[in-house]
Order: sequence, then C-alpha cells, then structure tokens
Amino acid sequence: MVDIPADFPAMVTALNQAVADWRTSVTQFRTLMTGSATGGPGGDGYYPVTLDDGSTVNMPCLARINAETQVGQAICMAVVGDYEVLSYGASQAFARSHVAFDLLAVRASLSAASTAGQVVIDIRKNGVSILSTKITILPGFRSSLQGGATQPVIIDTAIAVDDELTVDVLTEGTAAKGLKVMAVGVNAL
Repeated sequence: MVDIPADFPAMVTALNQAVADWRTSVTQFRTLMTGSATGGPGGDGYYPVTLDDGSTVNMPCLARINAETQVGQAICMAVVGDYEVLSYGASQAFARSHVAFDLLAVRASLSAASTAGQVVIDIRKNGVSILSTKITILPGFRSSLQGGATQPVIIDTAIAVDDELTVDVLTEGTAAKGLKVMAVGVNAL
C-alpha cells in the first residue's frame, strides 16, 4: 500500500489552481491577439489580464495597438513617363492594394505643367469613382496642391485588400507630362 502524504489534498488543490490559472492565461493571451480594436468590456480595445499576484489590469489588444500606431499607406501610380505627354482616356494606370486602409487624401503631380487648360483626373475603385470632386492641376502648375486648385472630395474611403484602383484622365491640358497619382491613408481598424 502506498502512503499518501498528509498534504496531498493541498497539493492536488494547488495543482488544479495552477492548471486553471494557466488556462485563464492562455484564454487572455488569445483575446489580446485576436480581440477587436473596439471590443473588450469598455468597448475600447482593452481587455482584462490577470497578473501573477492575482490583480487584474486592462491591456490593449493587438488590433488596438495597430489602430493607435496608424501605419501610413500610399499607392503611387505613374500614369505616363516623366517625358511623355499626357493623353485623355480611361484606365490610364492601375494598382492593387496590398493592405486594407482608410483613404485620407489623393493628389497628383506632373513633371511638366500644362501650358493651357487644366488636367483633371478621376480615381476609380473596382470600376466605380471614389471622388465626387475630381483631382485638378491648374495650367502652369505641377501639383494638385498648388495654385489654389479645388481639392478633391473622397466619397469612398474604404480600400480593401486587392481592391483595384484605376486612374482616368478626364482632361489632359496641353503638353502636360509625367503624371503621377497618389492615394494616401492609414491602416484600417
């Protein structure tokens, strides 16, 4: 017959508690890795974590940390080479998004300004325009940010992974060269 130590029930209780604590830690770790940036008890992306001393603190989940860092994204499309004259037409350039992001701004630039007439550009996502007011570069200027040009208005800011962005040249101006179009944003939550 095996002698059972007097403290055996206490050892079993301690072992059961250690296993329960381990399971809680694994569950809490999983939640920190997979939780939503707007989830958790307070709806703020912070979730409870139990420390070694038994106290509980709220920690941000990975999605919340990503949201707080707001990693910038940019897609730049060369419509024509720097020395090529711009021409009118749909789908002059395209790019696919490699990440999901929220679009904050769009702009365009030229290597040589139009000598007469403005350059007007549209951007389409999967075939549908994302701009209610198009990108405009005024004659004599090389950037859509110069000369008091009316700034574009974005009506669809959500860019998903693998969305196709295309550039349409609606008005090419005269002798404008080297059009580049940029879409700028931050990682989606």
